[in-house]
Amino acid sequence: MHLQTESVSCNACGADDFQPISAETYRLQDAEVSLGVVRCNSCQLVYTNPRLTRESTLQVYQHDTEHTISSNYCWSGDHTSARFAPLLRRLRAYAPAGRLLDVGCGSGDFLRVASTTGQWELTGIEPVPDAAAEARQSCTATIHTSVLEEVSFEPRAFDVISMLGVLEHVHDPAETLQTAHKLLKPGGLLAIYVPNFSYLRFKDLGSICLLRTGRWSDLHPQEHQFQFTQQTLKALLDSNGFDVLRIDVGRPFAVGSPAKRLLKNISFRAVQALWKMTGVHLGGLEVIARVQSCEPNRKESRTLHAA
Repeated sequence: MHLQTESVSCNACGADDFQPISAETYRLQDAEVSLGVVRCNSCQLVYTNPRLTRESTLQVYQHDTEHTISSNYCWSGDHTSARFAPLLRRLRAYAPAGRLLDVGCGSGDFLRVASTTGQWELTGIEPVPDAAAEARQSCTATIHTSVLEEVSFEPRAFDVISMLGVLEHVHDPAETLQTAHKLLKPGGLLAIYVPNFSYLRFKDLGSICLLRTGRWSDLHPQEHQFQFTQQTLKALLDSNGFDVLRIDVGRPFAVGSPAKRLLKNISFRAVQALWKMTGVHLGGLEVIARVQSCEPNRKESRTLHAA
């Protein structure tokens, strides 16, 4: 197996000036590559650089399912309605009816719960064939086995687009957001959930990470191309045509043993209370944004070279 890497500029501002945060060696079968996590000195966005190319990342999802976060959440995560009910209540307050597109729908858990509300006509997109097949079995939505940019939808076809645990995985989130902008009706809603680097920098970097995992860094750069904070996510949304309506502490995708799930839910309650009392946000970032009425000030990202 051959894994190829590439060096890239900042997806948010296009700058090539960055500060290294960590470096990790990733191995898949007989292939080994060095991946880095850096912070843009201009806009503070944290991203993987050098990173795997799109083709090599696809090999990770196809051949390393036991170790990828996305696979664990897709097949063994929390499948109950409690994970998605708060977000669905918030979305119904802004968009009580219409068409909803779930990007990166996995095995269809969000769509299955959304269908019980009877609010929207549902469509899903999932690039992993096995997950897409599972989604077709678990819910009544139309499922496309593809990525967002390669499906031919009519412009302004949807009232709501959701991306839950997706934006940190894509290679060009600016392009993904621009595509979503074109597919949403005027005033349409975008719902996003991403991990919060303000928390992960303590848990998955340094001495705490070493005690937990035996590794100095565990940011999963083989699949997480970006690490967002509240500030950098809001800035990226704004520059690509979205006004943030609200930010909440997203309920985590609980995986593992019952004890691990209980601990994760207790932590969720704690960071939710901290957010309400102090405004300090250390939990998963759950954002609802609306399409701006004016044209966004978009910046193009650049890939520098492949190695």
